[in-house]
This record gives sequence, C-alpha cells and structure tokens, in this order.
Amino acid sequence: PSLGFDPSLRGRRGELAQALHALDAHALVQLIGPGGAGKTRLARELSVQRDGRFLDLSAARSVSDAWAVVATSLGLQTNRMHVDRLRSLGHALRAGARLVVFDNLEQLPAGFADDLLRLIGLAQVPVVLTSRGPVLADAPTVRVGPLDEASALQVLTDAARRSSPGWTCRDPVALQRLATALDCLPLAMELVGARLPP
Repeated sequence: PSLGFDPSLRGRRGELAQALHALDAHALVQLIGPGGAGKTRLARELSVQRDGRFLDLSAARSVSDAWAVVATSLGLQTNRMHVDRLRSLGHALRAGARLVVFDNLEQLPAGFADDLLRLIGLAQVPVVLTSRGPVLADAPTVRVGPLDEASALQVLTDAARRSSPGWTCRDPVALQRLATALDCLPLAMELVGARLPP
C-alpha cells in the first residue's frame, strides 16, 4: 500500500524509509516508542512490503506463552514439536517468510531476549521487533514518537470525517490545542477525532 493513500500511516514516511534502509543492512531492527505511537501499524507495513510474517505477542505473559503463540501461528502443534523447540521454530520461519515481525514485546520477561537471539540465528531471516523500550541493547533501533503537528491535525480531521461525513473544523486553534494535549500520538488522535461533535 502507498503511504499517500493510507491515513493510518500518515506522517510516518521517514520512519518507514529508515526501517527499510536498516533492514537492508541488518538482520534485526527494533521499532521503539510509547504506546499509541503506531509501532504496530508501521511493523505491519514493513511485513507487507517485505513479504513477511507478522506475529502478535500482545496476549503472551511468559516466555512459554510467547513461543506457543509463535508455534501456533506457524501451524505447529506444540505437543509434537522437536525436543529442541527453537530449532523447530527456526526451521519453520526460515521456510515460510522473508521477514518476521515480533510485535508487542514489552510485557515479556528479559529471558525471552536470549531465546529470541538464538531463534534469529537459526531462522536466518530478517527480524523486526516492536516494544516500548529496547529488547536487545545493541540492535539497530528506529524511534517511533509523536507525529509532527501537521500530521497529527490531519489524523484528527480524518477520524472526525470518517465518523461524521462532512465534518469541518470550526476552531483551528482549539483543534491545535487538542492535538498538543494528546501528545500528537496517532491512536489518541483517532480515538478522540472519532468523537468530535459534527
């Protein structure tokens, strides 16, 4: 999808280009930023552009949970996997994708990173991680922060118009203050924009 026609990625041309460039040079890239900044959407776009596999780990609360999610997404039955779990997963990932995205890693314990490094070596495919903070200290990182003001205002406006076709901004100053109060974070812009009065 073109960024020019995808409002959910508005204002993220720079971060997308930076991440794609990093993936050309490195086997692992982290997308780091606060909740609601749009890391997941950016990671999904990377997955689409690189014919990747997207793994949502938001429901995992332990290392074993995380690997169960990964195994299920690959169509592997956890009770029939090879005794070397990571080797089984690595083989499946290597056979099925040109890129693998591990999304929402912030709630997983630190021990997950050690297993993840081994899996990346076994899979031999580029990997993208998303989290609110660094997962691996030395990995190349793309910061996904607040939108610039113009993009944030456009996201607010787009959300309002989707909710109320024909919506127009009657008070640009108030809209600007609202964007600032919401820290120009895309998710907040969309949620509040959808509730602006017609």
